[in-house]
Amino acid sequence: METREAITLDTQAQQRLMVLTHVMAGELGHEEAAQVLRLSVRQTKRLLDRYRDEGAQAFVHGNRGRTPVNRVDEGIRAQIVELATSTYAGFNPVHLAETLAAEVGLVLSARTLRRILVAAGVPQVRTRRRRSAVQSGYSVPLAGVALAFTLVACNGTGAGPTPAAKTPTPSPSASGTPGAIGGVPVEPLEVGEAAEFPDDVTLIVETGCYGCDGPTSGLLKVYRDAAGSFHRDTLLAVEQLGLGPRVVTDATGAVTEEPPHVINYVLSEDASRAVVSVCTRGVCSELGGEPSGDAQATLFRSLDGGAAWEQWGTLDGSAAPIAMQGEEVLLSRYEAGTSRFEVFPGGEAIEAPAGAGSGAWPLALPEGELLWPTNDGRLLYSDGSVFVEIGGDPTHEYQVTSLTPEPWSHTLLFGLYESNFEGEEFLERFYLFTTDGSGHVLRAFSVAFLPWLGAALGPGQFIGNADLAPERIPAGLRDLGGPAPVLIDVEAGVARPIVAPFSDPDFPKGRDFLVGVQR
Repeated sequence: METREAITLDTQAQQRLMVLTHVMAGELGHEEAAQVLRLSVRQTKRLLDRYRDEGAQAFVHGNRGRTPVNRVDEGIRAQIVELATSTYAGFNPVHLAETLAAEVGLVLSARTLRRILVAAGVPQVRTRRRRSAVQSGYSVPLAGVALAFTLVACNGTGAGPTPAAKTPTPSPSASGTPGAIGGVPVEPLEVGEAAEFPDDVTLIVETGCYGCDGPTSGLLKVYRDAAGSFHRDTLLAVEQLGLGPRVVTDATGAVTEEPPHVINYVLSEDASRAVVSVCTRGVCSELGGEPSGDAQATLFRSLDGGAAWEQWGTLDGSAAPIAMQGEEVLLSRYEAGTSRFEVFPGGEAIEAPAGAGSGAWPLALPEGELLWPTNDGRLLYSDGSVFVEIGGDPTHEYQVTSLTPEPWSHTLLFGLYESNFEGEEFLERFYLFTTDGSGHVLRAFSVAFLPWLGAALGPGQFIGNADLAPERIPAGLRDLGGPAPVLIDVEAGVARPIVAPFSDPDFPKGRDFLVGVQR
């Protein structure tokens, strides 16, 4: 009979085991569990994933480095690697987990699959479902332009981001944590008191479920009138585009009808122009897998801030708008496990420079020039020259995720994600830093939360969302169901949650990403 090692749990581990057992049984939700455990929802989900993968072993720090009692058999690991590099090449871990369960009968979590593939050296495929890439609609000279970046790295403890009050300024270490970025010392970005809804502007809010990896359900315009009352108008809803059902044909030839859905969208800097791509036939690589052979994307555009939409064109395959290019738009076309880029409607192919990260989307500067992220902490111009060198550990992977221009002080805000697996541990950290137009770093912050960057609000000020620690979330936002809307002030070095009107009982709960500003 097999003998299993006895596992001793301390009081905290026993509590986590009990609570997560109730979650897995469907008797407790993620948010409720997070409140009991005094963790963020994101941290709770991460801990739950480890529990599913490792059982009670997940809670025992002293046993790290030993073989888990439920370690996947080496033969199955080899089978997974073989399938992931042949039959299911190009599938991301989520899609691969679903496919292996349905077609092969192997039931493993996406996290387990990712660890197996990383250990085997299999390149990772990422889901590139991203909301707006906000770009300016006018030319801004680069001389004297200041740029702001958000840099993300992981801490390897499985405990998620540390609350701001406990976040020391990082110092150089073997794990690559920078004490300085571009020679500028890193200081903490504080989480401040709640901010008022900004005056004399309309905020563009992306809606949809959060944590489900589902598509954008629409865009809202949210504003406050002179009397102080809040209003919501629809900027985009797929239902208003007059589309019929999306016909999907599976591998067996069976045909079903599904609703069309948003693939991606892009807004101009002032949100007066917008382009959205909708999947109108087949499967458009929603989970980062290969689009179906019959996939079709239909492009729509609005030139008046969403008051009216016109059909702009239809393309076979999947097409995601990612940057405004004058009167045209840059598209990402995902196929054969990689992305290619072309300008619509002109059709010009855009080639990434040597050294650009595999599958990484380029980011557009205000005048349209592209910057290409690498996996080693640099941003490249299209000719391959270096715009900025972020730095960090060369064994880690870096991914710039967004660019937001700020025209008053000529500042650009970048989001950057850094990650690394060290054995069974996952590493992440978050930073924000500014540079001038030549890539010289001006100021750098450590960030104690996962940020989603949206649009510029004013000089040195940006809107976005933050996955704050539970104790930093204002009471009115705790039932929001997603990251808190925030105002980020890079001059003051503070992020402040925006409570009203998102705390209103009738406000849509879920994603609620702040993605644009209209004046």
